[in-house]
Amino acid sequence: MWIGDVGHFKYEEIDFQPANSPGGENYGWHRVEGAHCFDPPDSCGIEDYTLPFYEYTHTGRPLRCAIIGGYVYHGSIPELQNRYIYGDFCSGHGRIYALSRAEGRAMDNYQLSAEFVGVPTDPGGLTSFGVDGNGELLFSVYTGEVYRIIRKDISIEWDQLVPGETTQFTMRGLYPTSAAFLFWGVREGLSYVPDLSVQLNIADERLIDSAKSDSTGTVTIPVAIPETAEGKSILLQAAEPGDASPLYRLTFP
Repeated sequence: MWIGDVGHFKYEEIDFQPANSPGGENYGWHRVEGAHCFDPPDSCGIEDYTLPFYEYTHTGRPLRCAIIGGYVYHGSIPELQNRYIYGDFCSGHGRIYALSRAEGRAMDNYQLSAEFVGVPTDPGGLTSFGVDGNGELLFSVYTGEVYRIIRKDISIEWDQLVPGETTQFTMRGLYPTSAAFLFWGVREGLSYVPDLSVQLNIADERLIDSAKSDSTGTVTIPVAIPETAEGKSILLQAAEPGDASPLYRLTFP
């Protein structure tokens, strides 16, 4: 059993109670906060308590103040399988984390990117998690909305590739009514776009154009293909804040 345990002044913790435990673990409150003496601030007999296998502090950014415990994921998204999904009230639902455990300790903990938390803005503090009949995770926020954690994939489609003509490039799977960007280049490589907090797979990427997606997360950008593109290949990638599409290679006839 995974236990998200709210702290007091400094620390939030996650405890783990194995299935074969007889019960009766003492996690130490209020003498211990996280893995640290609290009351008294030292010589609290900390060795007598069951300490968390993962903790985080209230200091730094993003602001965090009260852990919101979730569930171990057993839904349809392979990347999240068997990870404990949780968040924090003060950092909002835009920051939800996936934690794994092995050999009795936390192995890795990462923030879910925009491709999983498919919500465009942060309308309120995270308040709770739930699970539906298919094992997919839901979460609620302070303003009353309930969302589902999904796998969000950005894709690019086009109608023709004729040098000297205009091609309609359609991007799908974006956030609704948000800024979308179409990049191109000729060489693969990793490049970071700080304004979007996203990493592309195009070296020396160049922006073709940007536009706002519609309510379905779709936008079409017309691009005039120069006649000099005949017989040449380019790389194409779409992006939005925090997320990017796979890399596409286009060859003009």
